[in-house]
Amino acid sequence: MVFFGLFNLINLRMNLSVVIVAMTQKVNMTIDDGTIVEKQDFDWDSKTQGLILSKWTPVYERSFLASIAYMGNYAGTIGAMLLSGV
Repeated sequence: MVFFGLFNLINLRMNLSVVIVAMTQKVNMTIDDGTIVEKQDFDWDSKTQGLILSKWTPVYERSFLASIAYMGNYAGTIGAMLLSGV
């Protein structure tokens, strides 16, 4: 379960970066009748994009460190049980 949780967190972090690039990049499309359409969902500068990404990252780091600490405690308990013969 911890693996799937970390897997989901990493995927969400990567997808956020990809989505920000896709939403802020200008795209020109030419329709069959020759009309050129310029599409851009959000007009964010690099500072705004950095703020959005910075709000996401600390939560990821805290949960990642907490999961590593929990896995270490759990592995230590199992190892101690095996060594002590319990």
